[in-house]
Amino acid sequence: MAFKELEMTALDAIIVENIGNLVCPAEFDIGATRNVMILSVPEGDDKPLKYPLMFSICDALVVNKTDYLEGSDFDCPF
Repeated sequence: MAFKELEMTALDAIIVENIGNLVCPAEFDIGATRNVMILSVPEGDDKPLKYPLMFSICDALVVNKTDYLEGSDFDCPF
């Protein structure tokens, strides 16, 4: 396991990025202290409905690519 090779006392944080869908990271505990969800405007505003578990367990939500808001039908309250 790669973590065994790290000098853990020298680290302030480790960021684990999920590559894939939004189901697996919500269903499996990897020992994270905090979960951050990134919602991308071009991917659509339906993600909370499609992946409710992930959105219910996240500690913070980042909405990115907001420069696409004007030309999209993304329903955004801000």
